[in-house]
Parts: sequence; C-alpha cells; structure tokens
Amino acid sequence: VYIAGPVAENCTGTAPFTSNTITPSEQLNDIVTFTDTALSQGTLTGAGTGRSADNQLNALIVMIKNAGDLIAAGSIDEACQQLLDAYKRTDGQPNPPDFVTGSSAVDLAASIQNLRTSLGCN
Repeated sequence: VYIAGPVAENCTGTAPFTSNTITPSEQLNDIVTFTDTALSQGTLTGAGTGRSADNQLNALIVMIKNAGDLIAAGSIDEACQQLLDAYKRTDGQPNPPDFVTGSSAVDLAASIQNLRTSLGCN
C-alpha cells in the first residue's frame, strides 16, 4: 500500500491517509516482478517451441523494460506505444500472435492495460 498525502483527521485522532494508488513507475516494477515470479513458477512461458519461445519471451520483457525507461524519461506517448505493443502480445487474441502463454498471461495483460490506463494512454 502506498502512503500518500497529508494526515487525515478522524473521530479517534489522526492517522495517515492510505491509498491503493501507486505511481506508473511502481506499477511497472510490479509488472516486472510479477513476470519474473510467474516465469520462475512456470505459470508464464514463451509461446512456441524451442528458441522461438525464448526469443518471443525476451522480446516481451524488453518491451516492458523499455516502457519503464520511457516513463522515467517522461516520454509517456512512446511508453504508451511500447505498452500497447506488449499488451497485444499478451491479450489472448490471435492477431498479432501472443509472445507468452500460461495461466499468468491473462493477469499480465490486465496489469499492462491497467498501467496504460494510469498513464492516460489512448
């Protein structure tokens, strides 16, 4: 939980205001952590066979990390495009083909879309 803002008054005194709102950079870090965990647990794998699966998985990871660099640099439009490309490779739709498969793919796609929403992407 991200602690934000001033101390709020309530009937028992003061307590810090808490919110579930996190910054886009924190959301991106959560996506990277989720992806790493899902990969290590085997609930997310590269789509395809052999080197093709590894290459597609690596390409998706690069897209996500590049989006983080663009967010940090303040290049939000470019980050939105990187995230859209990553989302389209995790959304379960046949075109373009997904880069990942497994039970965590749906959650990864949702997390990417949530980040896009937080950034105000179209």
